Amino acid sequence: MPVTVNLSGEGIEFEREISEDAAIEIMQLSISDGRNDDKEITEERDDPNADDKALPDDFFRRLSSKQRTMLTVLTEAKDPLTSTELRRRMDEKYDIETSGGRALAGILAGFTRKYGANFEIVSIDWGDGEGLYQLNPNRPGYVEELESRLLD
Repeated sequence: MPVTVNLSGEGIEFEREISEDAAIEIMQLSISDGRNDDKEITEERDDPNADDKALPDDFFRRLSSKQRTMLTVLTEAKDPLTSTELRRRMDEKYDIETSGGRALAGILAGFTRKYGANFEIVSIDWGDGEGLYQLNPNRPGYVEELESRLLD
């Protein structure tokens, strides 16, 4: 299946259809900012002895716009949010459309891919017939750092 790539910036406008494999490589390149050490970072974050009191050094630089918005909304909320309310706030306050609950799972999967399975920045419980999202209360160092960096 062909994928359309659009690249734009100051003085640049580019659009081309490419293969899925090429699209995946381009996405990985853009996520890693051209570095090839993602595997090492993931292995480091999978280490159960890794420091869970502080976010990784490159954490804020590597956030996607949807990840940053999700974390900002959760940091502002202080209390757990239903998936519906989280998506509504992301859309209304930050103009980030998530088109359903699966989108939230995709946003969270990006953290796992970047930092490993033990990286639990968001906690999800079940309530009110849907997921309840909050910053992980078992990682107070993460929460403090998010509050200091994301809230004005």
